[in-house]
Amino acid sequence: MGNRHALVLAADGTVSARGEGPAAVVPPNLPAITAIAAGAFHSLALTADGSVMAWGENGAGQTAVPAGLPTVAAIAAGQAHSLALTREGAVIGWGAPPATAVPPNLGRARAIAAGRNHSVALLEDGRVVAWGDNSFGQCDVPVNLGRATVIAASRRGWVWAMHFLRPRPSARAILGSCVVFPEPVSPQTMMTGWSAMACSISRRRPEPGSSSGIRMA
Repeated sequence: MGNRHALVLAADGTVSARGEGPAAVVPPNLPAITAIAAGAFHSLALTADGSVMAWGENGAGQTAVPAGLPTVAAIAAGQAHSLALTREGAVIGWGAPPATAVPPNLGRARAIAAGRNHSVALLEDGRVVAWGDNSFGQCDVPVNLGRATVIAASRRGWVWAMHFLRPRPSARAILGSCVVFPEPVSPQTMMTGWSAMACSISRRRPEPGSSSGIRMA
């Protein structure tokens, strides 16, 4: 979901868009697509052969896909930056800094997420690494975070997939990050000074008004 547009990926690999602006104008003759990502005012699509297609606003170079980009396995789009995760586990960013300044010697990643102007990577060993704008502490990954299984980043005040069981100061942190653990975590893991939210996957159905079964630990 972008600021003024939304993308839809059909089962047959076709992409459609709703909203306004250049990000909602899907290029004609787009090949079969396996994944999509919506930035604030730009869009990304991952083709079946691992290539990245981009369209929309390009004021910061967020749709200027690097030439010679290796085969890509996953994509993410932030406010004005884009991320790609190659099949070899490398993270590549382009667009507005500092969210595109991938740390050197990051290691092999298995998941990526893009916030407003920060980026998050989940490494194969379960560690979470974040970089970019840190105005709200969204890149201050707690040292006792533990091994995560899923990450997410928000361009706005909430991580919309969350189902909050109880309010916490960190839950309303703007531009926050989210991690999901394989097992429930203790409240001590959730440091109120960190904008990220530690969560666990609930096995029960979401309550009315919630958007998923993910809940606060």
